[in-house]
Amino acid sequence: MLCSKHLFSSLISPHLPRLFSATFPCITTFKLSQLSISIAVNNDTPTASSNLQPEIAEFLVKECGLCQSNLSAMIRRREKLANASIVIARKSVQFLRDSGFTEEQVRKTIIRNPVVLVLKTDRQLKPKIDLFQALGITGKDLGNLISKGPRLLGSNINKTLNPNIQYLQNLFGSIDTVSTNLQRASRILLCRDGPEIWEMKLKFLQSFGLQEDEIKRLVRRYPAVLERTMDQMRENMDFLIHTAQLPANIVLRYPVLLFYSVEGRLKPRLQVLKSKSAMQLFKRPPNLASVFHLSNQKFLDNYVKCSPDATKLFEIHSGKSVHLD
Repeated sequence: MLCSKHLFSSLISPHLPRLFSATFPCITTFKLSQLSISIAVNNDTPTASSNLQPEIAEFLVKECGLCQSNLSAMIRRREKLANASIVIARKSVQFLRDSGFTEEQVRKTIIRNPVVLVLKTDRQLKPKIDLFQALGITGKDLGNLISKGPRLLGSNINKTLNPNIQYLQNLFGSIDTVSTNLQRASRILLCRDGPEIWEMKLKFLQSFGLQEDEIKRLVRRYPAVLERTMDQMRENMDFLIHTAQLPANIVLRYPVLLFYSVEGRLKPRLQVLKSKSAMQLFKRPPNLASVFHLSNQKFLDNYVKCSPDATKLFEIHSGKSVHLD
């Protein structure tokens, strides 16, 4: 009961009560209307101190539909909420609703980027929303875009968003295509120095003999390719070409090969296939790209469980014996 008496004061006080100095967790409970919220506080977890004002906590729970785990996570990780204003928070949430966001999209946006609660409507939120609406992304589509990539609302228009959109328009060929692809891969807009970095990635793929038009078609089909880091692209292309001995243009047909984990997926599967081949268990070699593309369960069913030496293959697939010659 003592913990319960101190929670609200600890939310707005710069110091926690001595009760929270124990090394073991203290489970604290307070009530917002009929909802009970518990927050675990210990020496290893950032405290609730000064991170969230009680009136904002009540607003988020009662009017925005956030639950216990959402609220406690926000308290732990978002220092910028310490000085949040209930007036600004209400205006920000209402602006999202007025822009066509559903209640679920508003809730997801807040949970994934609580800083939206401290952004000024006219100066910080509206210019970004206007930008996306000008691209033809409105209503629920806009809410879906932002709720999946809420950090877009905190991005700099002149330094990040506008240059990236202009480059993508040249790459994709039209604003409509940009709008469509942003809804599939919104995080690409968050890339700082996007045009310079993306140009580097396109030239990297060209270095394998792929034509510029082919690469552009690849990116239009699979815009998330632009989200891959250069290190990730190098690792996957090196494995596909030099270890799996596949042609570079395989990524044009199977772009997802650029996304699979080399150590966690591609290498163990190739080792399984090599082992089965050494045991002469194939009438004809399987299509490697298709095998890499199978779900984990289908791969196990088709290439491991049905083998007379399944136990050994399971060990290889689990990574206990992955040495490719």
